[in-house]
Amino acid sequence: MMFGPAVILTGLFSLVFHASVTLFFQFFDFVGMFLIVNLLIIFNLLRLKLISSNNKNKYFLLLVIISCSAYISFVILKLPVQFVMVCFALIAIGLEVKSKINSSKIIIYKNYFLSIIFVLIAGSMLLIDLNRIICDPTNHYVQGHALWHVFNSFTLWFLYKFYEQFDLSS
Repeated sequence: MMFGPAVILTGLFSLVFHASVTLFFQFFDFVGMFLIVNLLIIFNLLRLKLISSNNKNKYFLLLVIISCSAYISFVILKLPVQFVMVCFALIAIGLEVKSKINSSKIIIYKNYFLSIIFVLIAGSMLLIDLNRIICDPTNHYVQGHALWHVFNSFTLWFLYKFYEQFDLSS
């Protein structure tokens, strides 16, 4: 499963961006998030048998390239890049619904729903940060953006636990 390396890269990209706070490294911060959401799309395409496991790395690379292009396009158009993430997340959720409809197997959705709850909480923390409600640069312990990262870590854990139930290698 490619989930572990994608999460590690996401964390490293985020660390480098937050250590530098430069536009250059912000690009990689978003690419890290695209890695995760595109991986969910790949997992569901595999489950739907729309791609074979032999080609998943090629499709993952293609989706990352599309994501990066979308990111750059939104930056040029001066639109919120978070919109790109929401669009890809909705594609992943739509594919999950289609996978559920097409599956005759029993699928346990507890961890999936928990991941959605935590990403919604994380998104709320991000909005609090963006609107400067809990955003004190001198407070390095409790602020919206830090809470965004904490709640997203729970999101990633529950997504991992959800997709762990599937054999995505075949």
